[in-house]
Amino acid sequence: MTIPKVLLSLVLADTWAWHPVAADGQDARLAAIDANDMASLARMRMPAVYGPGAAPPLVQRGVETFASLDKSVYRAASAELWGVDMCRVARSVTVPTLVLVGENDTIAPPQLSRELVGLIPGAQLVVIPRAGHLTNEENPTAFNEAVRTFLAGVEGVE
Repeated sequence: MTIPKVLLSLVLADTWAWHPVAADGQDARLAAIDANDMASLARMRMPAVYGPGAAPPLVQRGVETFASLDKSVYRAASAELWGVDMCRVARSVTVPTLVLVGENDTIAPPQLSRELVGLIPGAQLVVIPRAGHLTNEENPTAFNEAVRTFLAGVEGVE
């Protein structure tokens, strides 16, 4: 059986294959979700998502967006996301891959992106300056340029 090639390249932003610190903090994270409403969680968590130079209106928009999330969906996603070891999956990637991370990302620190790049054969890493965890929002010019440059070098991608 021949499996058609459906993926020509992959861009991964602000992520990891395995996050041991987050996995260790899973019980406390879920307890905090259970103990607070989404508006309170948004005020507690979102400022740390952004880098130190993020514009206050951007941070406020993030707080408002986070506060509007459905708590049960957020909790379910959190329960599944933080403790999953995706190293085996990362090692199975066979397409050109770009990994992006903000230089000031405290949620998925650059070291985790370097580890991810080490698992994916031929992967490239770009550290986005002046950005925390939401690189595409905090420094869209650098983010978009990195993606454009990467895609320009991928055969078959227009």
